[in-house]
Amino acid sequence: MKTILTIITSLLLTTAATADTKGGQPKNGMIKEIGRQMKAYENDYPNSADALKKEVERFVKTDDKKIGFSHPGTGHYVWNFKYMLSGSDAASGRLPKSLQRLDRAFVRTGGKATTTVAHCPADGESPFHWITFSWPDTYWARIQFNYNMRDDFTYRFSTFTGPDSVRTLYAIVWRQEMFYDKDSLACNTIDGYLIKMEGKHWRIDDLNTTYVSGRDRFNRSKAAPTDTTAFAELREKTKYIAGLYETHKANNDERGCDAAVYFFHKLAEDLNSTLTAKQFDEINTLASKMYVGGRQRDHILTKALVALQRKSKKRIVSNKSVYTTRNTPFLKNGFQTKLISETYVIPEGADRTLRERTISGTVAPGTGKLTIRPVTFPFNGNEDIAVAEDGRFTYTYEAEPDQIFEITDDKGHTYAFVADSVPVVIDMEQRRITSASEFNRKFMVCQNRMYDYEREAKKYTTDIEGYTNTFDDDGMLALIDSADAASDRIIRANMDSPIAAYYLSRRYSNMGYERLGSLLDSTRAYASHAAMQPVWQFYRNMEKRRPGLMYTDVELTAPDGSAHRLSEYVGRGYVLLYFWNMDGASRGEIPMLKIMNRRYKDEGLNIIGIYLGSDREDWANYVEKRGIHWTHLSNLKGFKSEIAQIYGITSLPEYVLIGPDGRLVNCGLIGYWLESEIKEILKKK
Repeated sequence: MKTILTIITSLLLTTAATADTKGGQPKNGMIKEIGRQMKAYENDYPNSADALKKEVERFVKTDDKKIGFSHPGTGHYVWNFKYMLSGSDAASGRLPKSLQRLDRAFVRTGGKATTTVAHCPADGESPFHWITFSWPDTYWARIQFNYNMRDDFTYRFSTFTGPDSVRTLYAIVWRQEMFYDKDSLACNTIDGYLIKMEGKHWRIDDLNTTYVSGRDRFNRSKAAPTDTTAFAELREKTKYIAGLYETHKANNDERGCDAAVYFFHKLAEDLNSTLTAKQFDEINTLASKMYVGGRQRDHILTKALVALQRKSKKRIVSNKSVYTTRNTPFLKNGFQTKLISETYVIPEGADRTLRERTISGTVAPGTGKLTIRPVTFPFNGNEDIAVAEDGRFTYTYEAEPDQIFEITDDKGHTYAFVADSVPVVIDMEQRRITSASEFNRKFMVCQNRMYDYEREAKKYTTDIEGYTNTFDDDGMLALIDSADAASDRIIRANMDSPIAAYYLSRRYSNMGYERLGSLLDSTRAYASHAAMQPVWQFYRNMEKRRPGLMYTDVELTAPDGSAHRLSEYVGRGYVLLYFWNMDGASRGEIPMLKIMNRRYKDEGLNIIGIYLGSDREDWANYVEKRGIHWTHLSNLKGFKSEIAQIYGITSLPEYVLIGPDGRLVNCGLIGYWLESEIKEILKKK
């Protein structure tokens, strides 16, 4: 029997491949049932693609659920949906009528589909755990979107090939869940999403096959001790792949280059051995030759090298380090995402003695992965924790004084703790500490208080893939404000402990100047914790752009190379400086800015994009291809540029609003909060 891999590759634009017949196939019972229903309805639906299209349109319009639409790219449409179920419906397993109707439509029309793939939790393990769609793009070489497929998901994929080889894929994925809201009331839901892919341009780039013994649930090898033979094989294969990449690059073969990087990623994930620091550096040097800059495959290459680094013995020992990373807002919501640059300096004479610490406890049934990582400097990467068959674990690690760690499982549970002298014993499933220091017990109480808001967020979001997708913006934004107020209360109540440092280090980049200033007190114990270094740096930089200061004039250049000064624009209404680069956090603001530009341009708002990148051609091509019609300036020196230094910019996106009189009006706001502020200001004109 063909496996899922063989079935799926008929969608690829590359050569189809055969697969091992022993793994990754759907259950026989499921195939027979689908086949029976297909034959029963085949004669009733001479054009199955049209029939399924009509049912999809009907499903989207029904009002028995909450639904949110997104259009991630050409021919790619996604509808996230959520049903709130009664207790009796949840217990009976009955599907809501609209979902039941669409599910049956997938079964009925499958007989005329080019390919069809299905899974439900009763089938056991999912045939694959994630799938990647990609297509060419006017700016990026290719755009990719990944979708996770867990064992507890129900999903159906059907692809139809029409005239002129135009392919249309419909997919529906959902799972049922029960949770308690912040008032401890039981909520039963079905979270899911509906996908439509249409055109000749798209393909399936990658998928992860079924679980393999000896690997974790994400199909990654569990690393064994350092093996010189395994390293030698890895080195020779990396050399070979890098050589293939160079050949494909010389022939302008983009698909060949993609394939080489994907092979290396697979090689890195499959390595069943640890590496020494020297061995990792050698592989890193070979693989880095495949970097091109600004392409999607660079992301895959980075993931491969990160996977190898986690299997290596490299450790940060520097007294000064600069990190560029994503911030960690409430629930990692898309409204507050930023790219931030943080600098850590360890004072001379500071106690950096490593001390052996222990954490142990139990995990929820079915947990496939448990990791521990430091969330304060030094950052040494994630470490996997072995879990026994009975769900118990014990892990010994090394930590510096007052270093804060997080332990995370693949069930969505994360707990922070300070590595003090009292061993921590934790119940991951029940969210409680059974043994720890008084401080860590108090720390857990604070985290559970914030977890109440995370539970409440499930009412406004779908979280089927491990990514939070918001469909009720108003409800979620109000909850973010409430959660921010709750974290501020925790900070004020714990200024004599690292708890305040932990919450400030996670929230500071989304705070305005006045709010952040109200939470800082250099006389309290938390102020000198290592986690507070980037917080103080950020605040000192915000002082350079605090409201009331007169703007500073700077000379920059436009994409065509012409020179301009800020003074050419200041004094003619309000000027909004938008600091950005090619990171997704910055690009995510562009749709909102386009709306603001159309809405407020004639009311006196002048948006100026300040590009903090280094490639002029990259920058010019992007703004042209994406149709971004406002003023663009830069001096192509990133965070080291004169304008970034003058205005203290260390995170992106960032905004500075300059009034008609040349004084700074606001800073520190992004997204919805920025738009609301500007709307209010222009209303008062």
